[in-house]
Amino acid sequence: MDAATAEEQASHVVILIQECVSILRSVKEFAPGQHSSIALDTVELSTKFEKIIPKIRQCSQVDNSLETGDSPHARIIVLKSVLWPLLTCLGRCYAVLDQIPRPQTGKQKKPPPPPGMLSIQNYTDIAVFIEFLVTCSILPLVQQNVLPSAQDRARCSLPKSLAGRIPRASLLWGCAVQNTMSERNIPETILEL
Repeated sequence: MDAATAEEQASHVVILIQECVSILRSVKEFAPGQHSSIALDTVELSTKFEKIIPKIRQCSQVDNSLETGDSPHARIIVLKSVLWPLLTCLGRCYAVLDQIPRPQTGKQKKPPPPPGMLSIQNYTDIAVFIEFLVTCSILPLVQQNVLPSAQDRARCSLPKSLAGRIPRASLLWGCAVQNTMSERNIPETILEL
């Protein structure tokens, strides 16, 4: 991938990440005060992402289709069809962009911004996206007391810059879905992700 393609693709991925964050913010069950009255594991988040999955497939060049026999539950669908492909694609783009040498300018000229430079909003959206990814992928499978629980992260550990950008209840969704699957004796390991 050349630098121009990487920059264009990174820009497209950032737009898709912003759409993901907007979707999370639009889920009425995640609104403050709402999640206590409903079971978070009943929120069909995978269906909320359906309209952007084709865009992600087109952009990511990662096979995010689910194989026959894959776990059909919503957390895995969201991880494999939305979160993982976007993160992989963004990482691949910035691996190329980070290798571009910075042009040397004289002392009188202001240097141009580096390729793929993110705005504060883009950076915050990516941080929100990664926080959601961690609470949906890793935290539901980690033994208690190894890392702060999703509840603790949502209540106390979320940086102030992210707190207003993502509904705290959305950070609890992955663990709620995984707990339901565990109660049904559906095993899952990190290796399956």
